[in-house]
Amino acid sequence: MGIVVLGLVVAGSLTAALTRDGSTPRGGHVSAPADRRLPPAPLSALSGGFEGQRALDGGWTAQVPQGARVELTTREARRGQKSLVVDGSRATAGPTLVVSPSQPATAGLEYGAGAFARVTTGQASVRLEFLDHAGRHVGTHPAEAQGASGLWSRATVRGVAPDDAALMRVVLVTDSRGRTLWDDIDLWTSFLPDGGFEGEGEPPGSARNWWVSSARAGVVARRVAEGARTGVGALELRDESASALAAATSRLMPISQGGELEIRGWVRGSVSGSSLGVKWYDDSRTLLAGPGRNALSAQATGWTELSRRIAVPDGARYAQLEISTSAQGRGAGVWDDLSMHPVAPAERPDVSVEPAAEMEGFANTKNSLVTVVDGVPKFSTMTSGSPAVFQFADLRTGKVEFTHEVPGILNGWALAHSLDHRTIFVGGKGTVWRFDTRTHAFTDLGKVSPRATHVFDMVTAPDGRIWGGSYPGGDVWSLDPRTGRITPAGSVGNDNDYAKTLAVDDRFVYVGTGTVRPNIVQISTADTRVRTQITPPARVRSGFLTSLQVHAGMLSVMFPDGTRGLFDTSARRWLDTAALASTGNLFQSRSEAPPSSTAYFFRDDRLWEATIGPGGMVEKALATVPIPRNVNSGVARVDLDGSVADWLLAYDSHTTVIAVKIDGSGAPARDADGKLPSATTRELTIHLKPNALRIKSLGSADGTVVVGGYGGASVSVLDPATLGRHGARGLEQVIGGATTPKFFGEIEGMATNGRYQFFGTYPKSRIFRRDITKAWEGRTNPRMLADLGAETDADRPIAWAAAGARTYFGTIPDYGIRGGTIGWFEGTSSTPVVVEPPVPDQSVVGLSAGGRRLFGSTSRWGGLGSRPSAGPPSVFGYDVEGRKLQWTVTPDASAQAIGSVLYEDGRLWAASRNRVFQLDPTTGRTIRTLPLGIPGDPSSDDPSTENPDDGDPAGATFASTTMVSRGGYLYIAAGGRVIQVDPGTGQTRVVAKDGVSPARIIAVGDDLFYPATTLLMRVTIR
Repeated sequence: MGIVVLGLVVAGSLTAALTRDGSTPRGGHVSAPADRRLPPAPLSALSGGFEGQRALDGGWTAQVPQGARVELTTREARRGQKSLVVDGSRATAGPTLVVSPSQPATAGLEYGAGAFARVTTGQASVRLEFLDHAGRHVGTHPAEAQGASGLWSRATVRGVAPDDAALMRVVLVTDSRGRTLWDDIDLWTSFLPDGGFEGEGEPPGSARNWWVSSARAGVVARRVAEGARTGVGALELRDESASALAAATSRLMPISQGGELEIRGWVRGSVSGSSLGVKWYDDSRTLLAGPGRNALSAQATGWTELSRRIAVPDGARYAQLEISTSAQGRGAGVWDDLSMHPVAPAERPDVSVEPAAEMEGFANTKNSLVTVVDGVPKFSTMTSGSPAVFQFADLRTGKVEFTHEVPGILNGWALAHSLDHRTIFVGGKGTVWRFDTRTHAFTDLGKVSPRATHVFDMVTAPDGRIWGGSYPGGDVWSLDPRTGRITPAGSVGNDNDYAKTLAVDDRFVYVGTGTVRPNIVQISTADTRVRTQITPPARVRSGFLTSLQVHAGMLSVMFPDGTRGLFDTSARRWLDTAALASTGNLFQSRSEAPPSSTAYFFRDDRLWEATIGPGGMVEKALATVPIPRNVNSGVARVDLDGSVADWLLAYDSHTTVIAVKIDGSGAPARDADGKLPSATTRELTIHLKPNALRIKSLGSADGTVVVGGYGGASVSVLDPATLGRHGARGLEQVIGGATTPKFFGEIEGMATNGRYQFFGTYPKSRIFRRDITKAWEGRTNPRMLADLGAETDADRPIAWAAAGARTYFGTIPDYGIRGGTIGWFEGTSSTPVVVEPPVPDQSVVGLSAGGRRLFGSTSRWGGLGSRPSAGPPSVFGYDVEGRKLQWTVTPDASAQAIGSVLYEDGRLWAASRNRVFQLDPTTGRTIRTLPLGIPGDPSSDDPSTENPDDGDPAGATFASTTMVSRGGYLYIAAGGRVIQVDPGTGQTRVVAKDGVSPARIIAVGDDLFYPATTLLMRVTIR
């Protein structure tokens, strides 16, 4: 039955705290039997759903200026089949007013009204008006209908009836030239008739305005005139039956949708159970079957007060108080001073928003290219940022000679040069740019294909053509460097969206694909219709095939697990090359000469030469040399010491190039002891201009804001206490470049628990931990605890929560895979506990915890390149102690993700992009739904819905919201905004408009912080 119950055992003092959700407790309760002869309500619920045959059924009237229209529509209803549309776009003058029927009002009582409005043009508002007996206005309370244009939002107004008020009504106002849709109008009062039992009803002994159930033998429910707490009356319930109960129910009261009710009551008596609860009814006054109940026991002999806030469940339009004894045994109690009223709005704080700092000072890159211009070696790269920046420098001096922003991308992946090194081609947002190394002209050559958004690789063929691959669609194309003309070569097919990496010889271009069923596509450069698929070994099921290189009839490739394979293109078979699999990065000259069988690599502090052929690979050590970090370059024939020679250029992806000279003499010259010589090296510094990175993740530790960037390993820290001080540092870089711990990637999510801060990094879901009582130290603090990607399919540990001694994480899987995991660290343990995925085929993108319970939310989307799961996103409850999934629900069937969950003070909240849900923590049942008044997720069939490698890094897998609470309010980052939600009333307020990207927010002290691309913004709440 639709009832929420507060239980009381009368025999002592109140000992139990009252919870705030609507969940079902352990232990039974039997409500008083329902009765169709329900007493009338002091206020009637309005016919505010506009489901009648005519626009103004149910007593509504309208004041319509010439040219305006008021009519029903069945195409744009919020709920049900119809809504009311008021179109004043052609009105001659004045607003259009739609007026509810008047109802009696009592001076001094508070009344309220709510309305859902969808304002497409102009402005709209809701007014609560009070009239005297003559129909004259004696009071008006307005509230503007706010929210994003064209979306449903709720406006609420309340006011106290003045002394001369006799009537009240609701007025819906649409201004001239405006158009508004209205739906679900409600009306309520805070007054419960005869909650003090001061009046006697009929028959004598009954309480006025209360219906009692005491027809069975041994059951009594009667008004008493002695022993009242206040006034002259109280209600006694006495149950001497082993199976029956005594009960009394109030009149039905119209209630506000989406908010909470506060119920109160005083009771005294002897032993056994009594309870105070609420029943819920819909528009037709039919008892709701869904809402649960909650009973708590207490001991009391004297008067004891029970009170609690209860969320109004979805669909409820009336509420009814019920007091009763238990049907499980004998009981008694005397009740007095019962009340039920809407929770008042929380005190609205003053809010100001201002930039706090920028995520700047980083020179992170994904690629590099060395060319020779007029005999001078030049260095080209793309520094990550918002947007990414192409930079061209003198390799020997490190001086940057040219920079150019590449609009629309955060990382640059593809660089290639013409055969004469005169021109460099730069991949952009589905486009190619041409850079003239002499004139420094930087020209947009246009789109590589109509659907391309990312150019991932380009290579130069022996005939001078530039071949490239793009995403989505896995398109391959060629570019004529003389004319700039781009010629399509078709898609890689096989359901792969990525043409990720390429290699080319004088006959074929080879394309490594991903992510669902990766393979290599061999395409004839003479006729692109002629193509052959090279299937990888059976163990390769998903991910990317990368680092393709042609070695005189052999093709080397890196598999998704980081190992390498060697394919004989003539014999059409994979070779067993254990040595090749252990090499690390192979370096080979990208010159106009035919592909060489010789390559180089670093291992065991040595430089090695590899000769690759049909028999596999023969390797030999050339010299000792420290292994450079994060190398991503190759071999170039340049002059670095006064003569032209082959140099292996190992670039650290930031500002340092280690150049290792390769003399080409064949066998290494060993000394008398047989030791290898030390390699001739030069350390070159490229003075790249740093960029501001897009913010990807936020955390806090020890009162500071910790910020992770997008575009490589990058962490900065802000001390909010220093803001506004002269000489304040703002965001101070602590990880990036040479200070980066080994394997530390982009931070997906963070959590702090006690003295430790945890970082979940991408790729491979590597988890690091920092001791916040010690200074940041690039090599040791933070240090890596777990490499989840080595043992599971996890790639992005994005969801984090902490409760007690446990620190929890949830993951998004690797490329082309669906299904996320959850796990946790126990106290100071360095070993994670990882359990089975809670929801098959869905990523875990939000977590919150309390006690032994863990709550999570999911995305339909998995690793990049995968298609979404068939079902809607989920929220789940998990018993950590028992390691058992307790429940799974899908509160928003239209969402791509439930981006976040928050468990606090007994309430469980879950947020999709445009709605927040209060759920029962015990069962997951939706208690109420609060619209945020912003756009929801697009359909997965919508062309704009993709799982991109770039753009909004949180939205890439639809981790679309974050929630925090402060001062009695929820604050939700969603849809480019920060929205304040009052749980007591359900009212929403936009506190930061647009630009919130990604959807992240944290609370530090009394302030909130959120990202606006590269800026860290502060919301001051006072």
